[in-house]
Amino acid sequence: MFEDGSYLYSYDFWNNDPSKYIFHNGYYTFCGTGAGSFISRYDSSDIPIPFLLPNGPILLSKLNPQKVYLSVEANFIGSSNGGFDWDTVSANNYVSYRAISPINDNHLFGFRNQGEIVKSLSGGTEEFPVAQFNNTYLIDKINITENGKNLFTVAMDFDFDYFYNDRNFRIYASNDFGNPFSWSERASSRTPIYIALDKANSDAVYYASGHKIYQSLDGGTTFTLIKTVDKSITGLHKKSGSNVFYISTPSGIEEVSIDAAQSLVNNPNITFYYNFYPLKVGNKWIYSANGANYLEPGIEPYSYEIVKSVIGDSIINGKKFFKIYETTKYLTGTYTGNSYSKTYFHRIDSSQGIVYQIDDGFNEEKKVENLFLGVGDSSEYFPSGHYINYSVVTSITRQPKFNQASFERRSRCYSLGMYEYSLMWGFGIDSMFIGYDFGYTNIGLKGMVKNGIVYGDTTLVGVEIEGDNLPLQYSLSQNYPNPFNPITTMTFQIEENGFTSLKIYDLLGKEVTTLVNEEKQAGKYEVKFDASSFSSGIYYYRLQSGGYFETKKMILLK
Repeated sequence: MFEDGSYLYSYDFWNNDPSKYIFHNGYYTFCGTGAGSFISRYDSSDIPIPFLLPNGPILLSKLNPQKVYLSVEANFIGSSNGGFDWDTVSANNYVSYRAISPINDNHLFGFRNQGEIVKSLSGGTEEFPVAQFNNTYLIDKINITENGKNLFTVAMDFDFDYFYNDRNFRIYASNDFGNPFSWSERASSRTPIYIALDKANSDAVYYASGHKIYQSLDGGTTFTLIKTVDKSITGLHKKSGSNVFYISTPSGIEEVSIDAAQSLVNNPNITFYYNFYPLKVGNKWIYSANGANYLEPGIEPYSYEIVKSVIGDSIINGKKFFKIYETTKYLTGTYTGNSYSKTYFHRIDSSQGIVYQIDDGFNEEKKVENLFLGVGDSSEYFPSGHYINYSVVTSITRQPKFNQASFERRSRCYSLGMYEYSLMWGFGIDSMFIGYDFGYTNIGLKGMVKNGIVYGDTTLVGVEIEGDNLPLQYSLSQNYPNPFNPITTMTFQIEENGFTSLKIYDLLGKEVTTLVNEEKQAGKYEVKFDASSFSSGIYYYRLQSGGYFETKKMILLK
């Protein structure tokens, strides 16, 4: 997903040449406006196609480079000139075609209805069922070996298991060209499954699930564990004729050899995962909450409102933290009208994706989130700071939020009570449920201000946080004017009483003068610097107070 709300739905390459690509992208909102669907090639972009919503991947013939197929909505369309022009092959057949045979490009395979696999012998004009798996949702492409004989796909079903959000992932396979009565289950897992084939060996198939990679050399009849890695796997590719794999993980693409450690190839995904927890000065979240206490003789309901604002940043123990001011006010219930506030600091470890928190007045970091966790991964922390035994990521799915395309990551936690929460891509913590034997609380994000843009409903019933009501924060402003001759002004702010210094350094880092070097009360200060006796050049000024320090550059021009 891109910042403008568009998606790259599917892609492929002619002759496995990355420079000869074709992909299907489009724009649509969940309100039904701004819609469009396009095909782009390496030599032409934004070719319009009929219909809107994708229902399957782009299918390229290996026998005829001009033949291209695509499932859209309930229809199947085709192109005979490489994707420049499209015709409807079959309308309203509700088949999502997922594969084209490498040995006969009229043989297609797809999904229809719930758990039904179909095959076409006529290029998609007609189809017939070849397998039916009850209570199963077929969710993956169909992988076909080079000889066209072995086919593999992944499905998801539900078994009402509370711990893993009621999900099972299963591999179904055929060793007879996908014909009827040849399909059967070959493997299953509680975490998503990703399949890879080896083009040099049609009997070899591999799959990854969680942190593990499995191998079969008999067409998927039996699988053996061959590798365990340290991150959750979100995609798998087998390098043909070798022991090398490429895996995608939340921190990037990594190369894995069966006999060697994994190594990072690149990490383009990191910023994507940071968007699950957008920390920036000025961002604000508004939550509404409701719940009940189960007290004798009856149930006591309550509601309250939460406002969280990123009001600044600070250097603590040499690391940059964002300062968050959170206010809660009860709207109904026993504590109606009562309010309280707290201040804490968050930072994201860029190498591990872990969100750390320091509570105001303390110096110890605690983990409150790991943005790199995949489905099935567990941790021992919870974003509210509650202690829990463990939490498990149960799903990462595409979901809309505030009429914006987004992704939702849900987690379920276990302790003395029941905890559930979700992160929404681009918005942060979206929902939270806390349940006990004696009551429960539901919390939901109703509005947000991000990068100055308002999303959802930011109307406040009981809480207002404006301007001067915000607590002081450490900051050092750029001097003005800059460049200057010979006098300039520096403004700084400290949030706590303490010893404070403001010093000037030359380009080589030598201290040349001290402007402030004394105990200061919390507040805002303005200091003038007269450089009449200094030579033209670049200078630095550095503020230090408590655990905070910041340095800025200024230019003296005479």
